[in-house]
Amino acid sequence: MMLLMALVEVVNFPLVVCGGIVRGTARPWLAMYANLDGFYLLALPLGVVLAFKIALGLSGLLVGINWEEEGCKAQTLASVGCQAPE
Repeated sequence: MMLLMALVEVVNFPLVVCGGIVRGTARPWLAMYANLDGFYLLALPLGVVLAFKIALGLSGLLVGINWEEEGCKAQTLASVGCQAPE
């Protein structure tokens, strides 16, 4: 997972810099279209392919749904303690 996150950050930082340049040139409409196109034409299809075709499938999307267990883990890490979910 760390390798994937490192790859995402390598792609992300030039986008942030380019977004700042576009805002600095007073063309916010260009940044809007770039963000919409980047999300709907690149990120969304790539996310679907990675979730359903390559990686964990639907269970990979639902990993974070068990909020009671995750909350218990967070409280344990904060040394507050909690009761285990049923």
